[in-house]
Amino acid sequence: MRGFQTDADAAEELLREVLNCCGRDDPRGLLGNLGILLVTRFERRGNDEDLYRAIALHREVLALCPVGHPDRSKSLNNLATQLYTRFKQRGNDEDLDHSIALQREALALRPVGHPDRFQSLSNLATQLSTRFDHRGNDEDLDKSIALQREALVLCPVGHPGRSSSLNNLANKLSTRFGHRGNDEDLDKSVALQKEALVLCPVGHPGRSLPLNNLANRLSNRFDHRGNDEDLDRAIALYREALALCPVGHKDRSSSLNNLATRLSTRFEHRGNNEYLDQSIALHREALALRPVGHKNRFSSLNNLATRLYTRFQHRGDDEDLDHSIALQREALALCPVGHRYRFSSLSNLAAGLSACFEHRGNAEDLDEGIALQREALALFTVGHPQRSMSLNNLANQLSTRFEHRRNEEDLNESREHLHCALTLLTQHDPLRLRVNSSLADVYLSLYRSSPSPGEDTDSLDAAMHHLKAAANVVSGGLRSRLKAGLRWVRRADQHTHGTQLEAYAQTN
Repeated sequence: MRGFQTDADAAEELLREVLNCCGRDDPRGLLGNLGILLVTRFERRGNDEDLYRAIALHREVLALCPVGHPDRSKSLNNLATQLYTRFKQRGNDEDLDHSIALQREALALRPVGHPDRFQSLSNLATQLSTRFDHRGNDEDLDKSIALQREALVLCPVGHPGRSSSLNNLANKLSTRFGHRGNDEDLDKSVALQKEALVLCPVGHPGRSLPLNNLANRLSNRFDHRGNDEDLDRAIALYREALALCPVGHKDRSSSLNNLATRLSTRFEHRGNNEYLDQSIALHREALALRPVGHKNRFSSLNNLATRLYTRFQHRGDDEDLDHSIALQREALALCPVGHRYRFSSLSNLAAGLSACFEHRGNAEDLDEGIALQREALALFTVGHPQRSMSLNNLANQLSTRFEHRRNEEDLNESREHLHCALTLLTQHDPLRLRVNSSLADVYLSLYRSSPSPGEDTDSLDAAMHHLKAAANVVSGGLRSRLKAGLRWVRRADQHTHGTQLEAYAQTN
């Protein structure tokens, strides 16, 4: 590392000296090389000043490549790439929008047949996908997929870039499936990842990546359809990927995390405690490989905390719950105001505190949990793709407090938040299943708390309506829909409701 720093510093000094002495007539090449050197040094040291200086230099180069200049597309691409890098560091939307605008112009200068068209297609697709992740605009995601499809066409069988292109398109289709629940996107994503893995046979230095990616897609399909074969295949792939990352390998912590997560899923599906214990052991090892200051420490803290919380729910060991909450507090401390994961950290800690309240009855825990959920909701203004999830989380905590204090304001606020969340969701959003289930619980609480429950048929009818709606959310996945249908059956039986036969027919 020290040798790189010395060489990089010396190279920068030499480039500047050459630029001052003989680069004034046509400094584009020297300015561009200096910018690339500064970016390389930024990637190694993380000094923001290097990145800012590199961006400034690339702006100078672009100014020297007016419309019609043969190097304009290259200069546009370089500046766009560095602005995108700064966006990933700082999260400034202006950088992302400017980068996309530059990439669009670069692509327009690289028509069909241009040797660098593939590069522009891939770069623009990636950045549009990133903007979708941050703002939720379907048009960005659809355009990204269209660009990735065109890029893949430029990489026929035998092309060295085909594997990465297959992977990129598969990832985007998987994202769209998660957003819209279209089975065709999911199956196509799996098929593309299988082809990418075939291109990296046993012994290939890049085999670990397609192993993990295919395992991820199969895991997604299991979540959606509940086919054990997909889960077992995913775990086998994760194990193979971990074997390729022995102790000391830079990707070992990520591979540990992937396998641990799906072993936990298998536990939830089959109930074998051994799988949960294995998952926790792997998460502990992953966390140990991500000490204070590691960029992925937050992820490991959150994952281990979640698994310990799950084990507490099944075995009731106070030590697991206390450790989980401690880890979540440390994770939240790593997400200051403005951090992209502050919402999830606030929500996770709130869930742990709610469980602590239900276990020990300390009202302060529940109140703190609700305060955290309110802060999480405030992070998502109207129009944000995560707002409906946040509304659902806060509503559930308020319902819990109502059950213990019987304050109708809490229940009414919960109902209001859930109806709002439902209006924000598209017809095919999988989250509709959870929100409808939560609304059913709220209406059942209203029914039970009525002075004359037998006469409050409106609340009972509303509860059954939302149980039915939950069971019919196709994008929610077969397993979740079945669970929702069985809940509908139980409640309809319990209250001898008129939807009994319909509920039985739904689950048979």
